[in-house]
Amino acid sequence: MENPTKATNYVISGRNGATLPYGKFKIKQVHIPQRYLDKVDLDHDIAVLTLEENNGHSIGDVVKQNPMVLTNTVSIGNTISSMGYPGDKPFGTMWESKGKIIRQSTNRIDHDIDTVGGQSGSPIFNENHEIIAVHVSGGKYNNSSVKLNTEHIEFVLKYISDTSN
Repeated sequence: MENPTKATNYVISGRNGATLPYGKFKIKQVHIPQRYLDKVDLDHDIAVLTLEENNGHSIGDVVKQNPMVLTNTVSIGNTISSMGYPGDKPFGTMWESKGKIIRQSTNRIDHDIDTVGGQSGSPIFNENHEIIAVHVSGGKYNNSSVKLNTEHIEFVLKYISDTSN
């Protein structure tokens, strides 16, 4: 996306086909870690979007935020899930996929959740439905997500209020 803040770019907080039951929110600002801007690196491929209100409501007023949890380490084999709008499914339909953690590094979790184009940026949930990572890439044998480790969760919290309580 060349200019994510231009007038035609929105965050849609949920849809049912062409219907937008929760409306859409214009992107006001995009915050990207300096480490990613200095050198494109999947280890830091995360961003925070600041959104404008829609009819006097913030996105948090219309959809509940799942809690985020600090994720410096994970257990290999743990069950995780992701929800999103995969490009190979009927337009505007949300799907959930489950899988397991197969590897980890300081900044990423590799997993076997079935994902396709269109799901980048989707949350990765632990078994308690807490957000532990953000999906960034897929491959033939595994997929990868950026952990909400100390560095990344501090970056996210710098730009949003923690409303996960």
